Amino acid sequence: MANGILIENGYRALNIKAKDGLEFNKTMIEFYNSNNYNVLLSYLLPYYEHSINLEK
Repeated sequence: MANGILIENGYRALNIKAKDGLEFNKTMIEFYNSNNYNVLLSYLLPYYEHSINLEK
């Protein structure tokens, strides 16, 4: 769903690499338990920016 929103607004889809799956899952659990969006954004935003820079 998140990728659909990104694409609909002109951004690239976010692809979590398999090697990062454990860290992503831990972050998601922390987000679900706290309902604190900053936890999620502090992980996803740098990850997304890094993935875009790798494609340049």
